[in-house]
Amino acid sequence: DHFDDLDTIGFVYHQEIAAEPQLERNTDNMFKRIPGSRMYEMLDSRPLVTDRIDISGGWHCGGYKKGTEDFFDNNDNGFGLSLSPLTKWHHLKLKVIEHYWLHDRTIGSDHLTHRDGVLDQANPMVEDVVSDSGQLYGRRVKVTAPEPTLHSLILRGLIWEIGFHGSPDETAEVSADIGDRVHECDDDRALRDSLLGEDGEVDPAALARAEAEIEAELAAEEAREAAEHKANPFEEKDIKTLEIARALMDKNPDLIRAPKGLPEVPDADCRQSEG
Repeated sequence: DHFDDLDTIGFVYHQEIAAEPQLERNTDNMFKRIPGSRMYEMLDSRPLVTDRIDISGGWHCGGYKKGTEDFFDNNDNGFGLSLSPLTKWHHLKLKVIEHYWLHDRTIGSDHLTHRDGVLDQANPMVEDVVSDSGQLYGRRVKVTAPEPTLHSLILRGLIWEIGFHGSPDETAEVSADIGDRVHECDDDRALRDSLLGEDGEVDPAALARAEAEIEAELAAEEAREAAEHKANPFEEKDIKTLEIARALMDKNPDLIRAPKGLPEVPDADCRQSEG
């Protein structure tokens, strides 16, 4: 929990120039399971040259540690707030950053014929953006931020951050789901590490055993999901829609056209026992 270290909600304007992407994909099978893993990877897709530029920007907010001077370096001082309960925000001050960096992300883009970037590197106002490994991946120039307004700063900045994942209950659910995903990734990494022999290479026998176990688990899961869908083919959102439609039909039958009537769905107790 990093909230004890934060003292400011910083409103920062972001804007970037980027190539408009387009990929040539095999839409029949875009993902494949990684051997010896329960995770999937996207199959290679070929980038297509569009020679079109997109400029996007807007106000964003985040939590920052006391004494932060660079509100654009989020590696050590900046934190997202969208998964944090509002009860932890009460002590945070508000600060609007009056400048921003216009980023040029077009350098080296496979979607452009000209790959040297839009911003002129010879201009003394333009700075190179370099990774920790020394690789150039962009350029930037400092610009005065737009005049903040209630709509741009509060509604599209603060309120967007507060409600990004929905209600407090939905936000807590997303947070828990992310935690579960992290544990799944850790478990999967440990599984793949266990397949390595003393020489650091994958042991074919261990890989075969892992594949057999994973295939059996996936088959069992697929059978379980098929049985659940057969017993109840409706998702929760479908059930809510049917409940609304049924209430409208009971009140005013002319509003809903359903010559054969609305489909029946399992009651709440039945759905809960299935879950």
